[in-house]
Amino acid sequence: MINLLPQSEKDRLEWEQNKKIIIINWSLVLSFFVFLIIGLSLVNAYIASQVGANTGALLDAEKNYQKTGLNDFQKEIVKFNLGLEKVDQFYGQKKYVSEILEKLTPLIKKGGVYVKNFSFSLTFKDRKPYYNISINGYAPTRELLFMFKKNLEKEKGFSDISLPQESWVKPVDISFVLNLAIK
Repeated sequence: MINLLPQSEKDRLEWEQNKKIIIINWSLVLSFFVFLIIGLSLVNAYIASQVGANTGALLDAEKNYQKTGLNDFQKEIVKFNLGLEKVDQFYGQKKYVSEILEKLTPLIKKGGVYVKNFSFSLTFKDRKPYYNISINGYAPTRELLFMFKKNLEKEKGFSDISLPQESWVKPVDISFVLNLAIK
């Protein structure tokens, strides 16, 4: 087929054909975005309805959990903390034997007595620790033993210092047992 139309008419027809193709393509792109927006709106509405429906159930479950499990857990924590507090209080009140020996060593040297045996014990009175010390030793003279006892009485932290009567009978070469308590 032979086209006998002038060139200007051919250009106009081609322009109209291209124009129709552009309009159709833009219509397709525009309709795609419209349907995409509608689809996303529907998904958003569905998610919002699911969240609204599950929020009530979630709040009820949370209340039940708080009533049962959390209360039991809190009670256990309080019990555990009380136990830790008691342990901390016990360790806070304890005395170290090394601290006691630091106090006693200069007194023993200054007193001129010799220690044969040293014992340390812990008892409780009215839920408070009570530390007892027993010292078995040797004093060359009664005067040195007396000075040792006086030095112990002057020292802060020692109380209930006692020497049996047998310790005072001999004037020299005295074996003694001294008992004392720590405040």
